[in-house]
Amino acid sequence: MAKNEEKKQESYEDVSRMDELFRQSFYQNKDIIENANVMTDKQMNELLFELSETDFWTAIIRFIGKESNTSRDGLAVLDPFKEPTNMAREQGKLMGIWSVPRHVWMLKESVKNKKDNE
Repeated sequence: MAKNEEKKQESYEDVSRMDELFRQSFYQNKDIIENANVMTDKQMNELLFELSETDFWTAIIRFIGKESNTSRDGLAVLDPFKEPTNMAREQGKLMGIWSVPRHVWMLKESVKNKKDNE
């Protein structure tokens, strides 16, 4: 059992390390930072709406679904009393990973409601 626990902990540490490297490389990209800083919320929403009508969005949703299933599987085997940090990490991933699709869904519903009320 101890070896399984060690492997689990190493796995979480590897994922955390990869997440941190991604954040550093992504957020240190000057072009992305500059473009994000000048983009308005309206522009962002319009682009997200347009993206949701493409095959790229389908691929994103498929990826998110797979990641979500992995997190749910992780939650099913974690003991919240023995591994509260890992449990919180998986719950946070589930909340975070669906935030963009949830936002786009809300945008679409808003547009739909405006059309229905006209």
